[in-house]
Amino acid sequence: MNPHLLFRLFPVVLLAVIGPSPLRASSPAAKADSLGELCARHLAAALEGKGGIIAFRHKIDDPFSERIQESFLITIQRDYPGIEILLSDFHTGGTPETAFRIAQGVLNRFPETDGIFTASGSATEGVIRALSARDMRPALAGIAESPSSADSLRKRVPHGQTVVLAIRTWHPASARELTDSFSDQRIHYAAVPPSPRRRADRVVPGLGIELMRIPPGRIGTRILTDTFFMGRYEITQQQWSTVMERNPSRYTDPLRPVECVSWLDAMEFCRRLTEREHRAGRLPADCRYTLPTEAQWDIAAQDLFLPEPAGTDSLGWHRGNSGAPAREEGIRDSLRRMATHRTGEKAPNRFGLYDLIGNVNEWCLDSFGPLPAQPSENFAGTGNSRHHVLKGGCWWADPISCLPAKRHKAPENRKHSALGFRIVLIRI
Repeated sequence: MNPHLLFRLFPVVLLAVIGPSPLRASSPAAKADSLGELCARHLAAALEGKGGIIAFRHKIDDPFSERIQESFLITIQRDYPGIEILLSDFHTGGTPETAFRIAQGVLNRFPETDGIFTASGSATEGVIRALSARDMRPALAGIAESPSSADSLRKRVPHGQTVVLAIRTWHPASARELTDSFSDQRIHYAAVPPSPRRRADRVVPGLGIELMRIPPGRIGTRILTDTFFMGRYEITQQQWSTVMERNPSRYTDPLRPVECVSWLDAMEFCRRLTEREHRAGRLPADCRYTLPTEAQWDIAAQDLFLPEPAGTDSLGWHRGNSGAPAREEGIRDSLRRMATHRTGEKAPNRFGLYDLIGNVNEWCLDSFGPLPAQPSENFAGTGNSRHHVLKGGCWWADPISCLPAKRHKAPENRKHSALGFRIVLIRI
């Protein structure tokens, strides 16, 4: 059902995460991303894409709720420019009582807020109590810990308030029981809406290189403080040939990723592309195209950092799916027929990036070396090794080796049919 129609029919909406792919059901991080995105899209629908909102965090030492919060904020900032985030740095603590007290103080500062997001069940309960005490009716999207807590929460909702409750712990078997318990028809049961295919944030004229905006973030000890733009796809043979006037690839096809390129070759492509755009007056003097640092690559792919390869078939090309199926040919023939595939044929990640898993290994800017032990801003490698970082795995690698969290390396002059790259646009 269209979310706009949904809110006209039902003031309280109950939602459960049903993943569109095996990935969404296989990882706590992916589930958190789904919950955050779900809340963002339905709150935006309730507000018709405009207004000011407050996003309440849970507690500092709860990475799952923090992940939900980050996914919510990324979705709002990326897809709903008409919505202003008024406040997003207040933690509500671990109990409804602390959430109630903190919410009261915040609502005193922002009495005209249009919408509220809460990243945990206790925060949702405390904020609903605070809103009731002040007789305020902003739209609210929040997490409910279970179907039973969702039932309890919805009974506290003031008449006339629009509320979305996204259930953190839910099983398909509870759907019938859940629906039957809401016989007053104030609750609508729904699944996660599919993410719309977004337009690219930037496009390089004449080449069709699409770039997606990646906000600042943190992964482990590495902290990025600046926004950057990353290629939606790996650089294709057509794009490479237009800039470099040759095609070194083994598996020739204009729409497949360029391969058999070294780190030095990739950097030369970036240099020529930057020079081309500067000369045409389409790129500010303080901006340039280059390879992503490992930190940039990892933050852009962070939602795919899975502990196991479940779901990789839907996200990329690897040894298990890049050749002819073994049932149709002998295993040896299947291995022989493995190859790269056209970019963008698999599912994207939450930033709209394709082929972060498999197809070709992607060169990073960094020399290969240890990651920082202490928090480090804008980390770009510490060593001066002539080996450089590779990420994402490739068409002939096993699925485990293609997981984005895996690190690989190769000499800067290595050329191979499994080596390619994507670019980033940065401000110098």
